[in-house]
Amino acid sequence: MANASEVIRSEIFLVQVNPVQLRIVTDPSHPLFDERALNAVDLRMAASVGAMGVLEPVIVTPADGKGIHTVIAGRQRVKALIKANEIREKAKQTKLSCPCIVREDSGAELEGIVITENEIRKDDPPMLKARKVKRFIDRAVAEHKLTEKDAKVKAALFFGLKITNGTSQSVDNYCRILSTTEKVQAAVDKGIINSTVALQWYKLPAEKQDKKVAEAEKVVKDGGKITVAKANPAKGQGRGGEKEKSRAKAGDMRKKDEVVKLLTSTIKEWNELSAEQQAKDANGLRGYISVLGWMLHDEAEIDEDATDALKKKGSKKVVYLIPESCQ
Repeated sequence: MANASEVIRSEIFLVQVNPVQLRIVTDPSHPLFDERALNAVDLRMAASVGAMGVLEPVIVTPADGKGIHTVIAGRQRVKALIKANEIREKAKQTKLSCPCIVREDSGAELEGIVITENEIRKDDPPMLKARKVKRFIDRAVAEHKLTEKDAKVKAALFFGLKITNGTSQSVDNYCRILSTTEKVQAAVDKGIINSTVALQWYKLPAEKQDKKVAEAEKVVKDGGKITVAKANPAKGQGRGGEKEKSRAKAGDMRKKDEVVKLLTSTIKEWNELSAEQQAKDANGLRGYISVLGWMLHDEAEIDEDATDALKKKGSKKVVYLIPESCQ
C-alpha cells in the first residue's frame, strides 16, 4: 500500500512552443479538466501578453505523436496568447511563442499541479472545489492505491486545507456537500444558499432537501436571505437588483477608463520613439496599441498625413492617432 507522503519524481525541462500546438482540456471527464478553462479570454491579460509575451512558463505534458502538448497549468495564459497573436497577425507583426515547462507525471500528480496552482491564484467556488476534491481522492485511490483516509490527507495537502489528528474536516465537508441532491448543489452554485446551509441539509431525505431548496428560492426571490446564508437578493429583483446593475455599470466604466488611459499613454510613448526604436519595438508597444484598441472596439489608426510628411524627410517613423473614444 502506497503512503500519502510518498514523493513521485519527474523529469522537467523548458521549451518554446507554438501556441497552436497547445491543447486545453475541455472534457469534464479528463483528469486535467478545470471548469474555468471554459471562461472567456481575459482581455487585460491578452493586452499584457501581446506587449510583453508570456512571462511565466506554462506547465504542459510531453508532446503526443502529433506534436501536441496538453496544458496542465496556465490555460488563461495560453488563451490570452492565442488572442494576442490574432491581433499581432492583423498588425502584420511576428507571432509569439509560449515558454513551457514539460512535466512527466502520473494523472493524479498532474491533477495535483492544477489544483495547487489554482488555489494559489484564486480560490474556487464551493461546489467546484468540492468536485475537484472528490475527483482527486478517487484518482489517488485508483492510481496510487491509497486508502481513502490517506487520499483525503493528500487532497488536503494539495488544497492547503487544515489537517488535525490525521484527518481534514474541510475535505470531509466537501465530500458531504456532494452527497446532497442535485437541486441543493445547483442552489449553492447559483448563490441561493451557501455551503454552510448545504451541510446542514445533507443528512435529510432527498425530498426534504429539495423542498428546502424551493423554500429558499422563494425567500431569495422575494428579496430576503436564508438565515445562515450570505446570498444576495436575485439580480434584477426590486431595489437590490437595480443597485447591482448600477454597480456593474460603474465597474464597466472604470474598466473602460483604464483601457483609455493605457491606450492614450501608449500611443504617446510610441510617437515619441525614434524611427530606429520603432523598428526594433523592444517593448512591443505596437502590438499593445492594437490589442487595447480592439478592447475599445475603436482601432487606433495611423496618422497618414504626419507619417507621410516624415517619410518625405527620409524618416521611417510611424505616427498613431489617438482614437476618438479616448478624447
